[in-house]
Amino acid sequence: MPSTASTRGIAVITRFIRRRSAILLLAFCVVGLTATFLGQRGAGSPAVSENRVTRFVEDQYRLLAQGKYETLSANVAEGVWKGPPRGSVLSGLAPREDAVRQLEDDLGVGAWRLHFVTLEATRYVKVPRGEFTAMMRREGEILDLVDPSREVSFVSVVTMKGHNTGRCSNVEWERQVPVIERQGRYTILMRGAPAVYALVHNEQWFTPVAF
Repeated sequence: MPSTASTRGIAVITRFIRRRSAILLLAFCVVGLTATFLGQRGAGSPAVSENRVTRFVEDQYRLLAQGKYETLSANVAEGVWKGPPRGSVLSGLAPREDAVRQLEDDLGVGAWRLHFVTLEATRYVKVPRGEFTAMMRREGEILDLVDPSREVSFVSVVTMKGHNTGRCSNVEWERQVPVIERQGRYTILMRGAPAVYALVHNEQWFTPVAF
């Protein structure tokens, strides 16, 4: 038979567990949720092996988050579209000063409305020009405008993934970013959007407007 001391010890432990059952249950829930969250974070696609193109794209997003729009705009070819959305026609490229002013309107001077919690390149592919035009039609039109002599044979497409905070919102996003190389310089082909979509213009870095 158990001793009196053992019996008393068991009784003390039992009372302790009963009194603190709610706290213990909460602790187990927190541990469980944390494990689930970490498991979900780890279950995503791993970051792609870094190369010059993925570094370039990541650097441009960092310039965006730092509000260095002047530097950023030199590395982006953004389309300007005229006409109704479905019938929009590419009429040129956004001048650098217009691109800077638009970014200041969208994200604030110094990008005070934007903060990246996470940011990474998860995929990198090189696509033949013909396939790229079929894959991203609007960006293909911009490529034809930028490179009418068809010097560019392949387009690099970097898949970027991130989590933003800003404007009182949290945004998880994944975005394919097309990059071309001409005369030793990289340029991002940015779709842009017709004027009717001005209010969501800033989303093009995360979720391009479909039109």
